[in-house]
Amino acid sequence: MRTLKQSTATTLRFGPFVDDSDGKTAETGLTISQADIRLSKAGGDFAQTHDSSGATHDENGWYSLQLDATDTNTLGLLTVAIAESGALPVWEHFTVVPSNVYDSLVGNSDKLQVDATQVEGSDATDQINAACDTALTDYDAPTKAEMDAAFTEIKGATWASGTDTLEAIRDRGDAAWITATGFSTFDPTSDTILIADGGITAAKFGAGAIDAAALAADAGNEIADAVLTRGVSNVEDSADAHSLCTVVLACLESSLSGTTWTIKKTDGSTTFTTKTVTTDEEADPITAVT
Repeated sequence: MRTLKQSTATTLRFGPFVDDSDGKTAETGLTISQADIRLSKAGGDFAQTHDSSGATHDENGWYSLQLDATDTNTLGLLTVAIAESGALPVWEHFTVVPSNVYDSLVGNSDKLQVDATQVEGSDATDQINAACDTALTDYDAPTKAEMDAAFTEIKGATWASGTDTLEAIRDRGDAAWITATGFSTFDPTSDTILIADGGITAAKFGAGAIDAAALAADAGNEIADAVLTRGVSNVEDSADAHSLCTVVLACLESSLSGTTWTIKKTDGSTTFTTKTVTTDEEADPITAVT
């Protein structure tokens, strides 16, 4: 479908007209008058052209046809039809477009209309400008002084350009962090870790956290040695009467008076606990331990 410029005279090549009996022989001598050229604008009723020139043969059944500004004054579909005796009818549909559209798409002498009124919908210049002014006012962009103050707060009072820029930090990372230079390193074969007093308590261990399989043999021996060599004086003030501490004290610091067995603490005078004993004169005394 060809495109025509609104309200603009144009010359068309219209055809081909061929004989209505064989459908192929060019009809070169037709008389096509103004009344023979029928137009339908935007789907309206057919009427003759406003241009009175009619059509004249050019070659091979094609005719030169004139349309004036009135013939092309309606946007949209334009149908041109000619029916002459002795020839098959010929018709063609055209699209009539505004001048700037035609000049943009065909003539390359204009641009399609995409101005701001098509976006905003009314007086684009005033309203868009006002909207921009309002937006900028509401934004309240920071001043240079405010930006400088913010950067100073971020940098801190001791910031130095030679050592504290991101580039300087990166360079230190390249030179030091990757190789661990400048960092404390730990050697498990020679370095020790000091745990603060009270750092490990019973509450820090869950039930079953340490079992026999978790202790190496030498660790178990160390614990056993410590238990056997530790003096009962360290625990006698808090030990239970039914503890191993009682057995040790009974062997070292105790006396029997009647049926009362008094067990002393390691100072030899303070009573740790007392027990009631039952005697049997007929029982055999212990005469040896092997």
